[in-house]
Amino acid sequence: HCLMGLKCHVLSWRAVASTVVGSTGLTVGAVVVFSTFGPWLQDRHGVTDVGLGAIAIGLGLTELASSGGSAAWADRIGKRRAVLCRTLLMLAAGVMLFGAGDSSVLAAIVGVVLLFGGFEFAYVSLLSVLSEVAARAGPR
Repeated sequence: HCLMGLKCHVLSWRAVASTVVGSTGLTVGAVVVFSTFGPWLQDRHGVTDVGLGAIAIGLGLTELASSGGSAAWADRIGKRRAVLCRTLLMLAAGVMLFGAGDSSVLAAIVGVVLLFGGFEFAYVSLLSVLSEVAARAGPR
């Protein structure tokens, strides 16, 4: 199975490295959207500061529900599958933002909310995956 335990540790550390790269990609994608969606909604759709405040409150509630629901849902379907499902939701929301977000303020807001809900859920689930992989890797 393992050659004196060495091969298992190398594979586990590769898994840790790929998980770290994946989590970095998720975070960078979310930060890019998070830092630009306000001015974009204002410039493209005429959303006011009050409207952005309401959207920010909605995003906060979405992230709270996503991170809270992550534990219960990820335990039911598995952490890796939960990360994959929500990452796919983020990608679909990004495609929706790219495709329909410029023409419809509703599509833009729904896309941003889905993207952030997917990110929060995926990231919280990914932390559990990373801690499991790191624990299996053992000392280096």
